[in-house]
Amino acid sequence: PVTPPIRFADLQVFLEDNVRVTAEPLFNFVAEGDITLNGTLAQPRPQGTISLRRGQVNLFVTQFGLARGYEQTATFTPNLGFDPILDVRL
Repeated sequence: PVTPPIRFADLQVFLEDNVRVTAEPLFNFVAEGDITLNGTLAQPRPQGTISLRRGQVNLFVTQFGLARGYEQTATFTPNLGFDPILDVRL
């Protein structure tokens, strides 16, 4: 497959109005915030931190909800791509 020659340069992506971030069946979060996107269509490099407002994590046969009163975040760094660093309490 041929990838079109598309490049991102400081493209701001805003997550609003109960955007869901999911990787079923592992996790499902409602998120808000913004990230900056650089790189190519084939290799995008997101950067920024978004807030995880609510959601759950499924581990084997047990479902855990996000703890209230803690600032849950997903931080994106260019070298990790769309694999964020999660800071959550369950």
